[in-house]
Amino acid sequence: GAYQNSFFAKCKATKSISPSAVLPYFHNWYFLTKHFALAGLNYNRLLAEKLRDEKDPAEKERLQGVLLQTVRITAEDFGLGLNDIGNPHGVGGIHYSLFGNMAAKIGFDGNSADKSGLKSLEKETKQLIHSIEKNYSNPIRGGACFRVVEGIAYNIVDSMRPLCLAIEKNGKKIYLDSELVYVNMHLQIEKRHSEQATDMVSLLGHTLKTQKQIMEGVEEITNSFSRFWNRMEVITFKK
Repeated sequence: GAYQNSFFAKCKATKSISPSAVLPYFHNWYFLTKHFALAGLNYNRLLAEKLRDEKDPAEKERLQGVLLQTVRITAEDFGLGLNDIGNPHGVGGIHYSLFGNMAAKIGFDGNSADKSGLKSLEKETKQLIHSIEKNYSNPIRGGACFRVVEGIAYNIVDSMRPLCLAIEKNGKKIYLDSELVYVNMHLQIEKRHSEQATDMVSLLGHTLKTQKQIMEGVEEITNSFSRFWNRMEVITFKK
């Protein structure tokens, strides 16, 4: 499934794995986390435009409440307000860049990856990115993106940490725990993000119609994530 799966279990159980085995996963994850962050900015813009034109006082208050949560999460995805827990200053602290810099130790090159574009990704990754961006283009279903991604994020980094610590070459481990800034910082913030996303969805889903829209979005993104994790398991732990 999207939240718990055999890929996460294998990541946690692995004691030794080569950089080349993990690199394809990291390549796909870089693009996924980058597109999620940038699409989140577009969703904030969509909500802001809706709020700007809204006349109903109750709906304005709901939209303001949603926007407060989305801006908080998005700001932290860009490294803002997290310097006290080790987030670097500047563009290197944007989280997809922070991940790319961490992944460089096993041969990942963010600039080369960006030049290669989406065609370099697994089919399941492209489908998941499409699902996220499609739902973010809707002011209601965009909440489903936050709910699923922030709901699963802790489990992602919780499995990524032991995988990183297991990567070795010629009998020598690649990463020290202190070098896993991206991972360890997200272990501190993702439970809060999940709570914020839950609050956001409760505000958006105030009618049966909007609840149905959110549920449809959650189902679509969850299924896409399930296929994504299944594919990451195959390319990372292939025999």
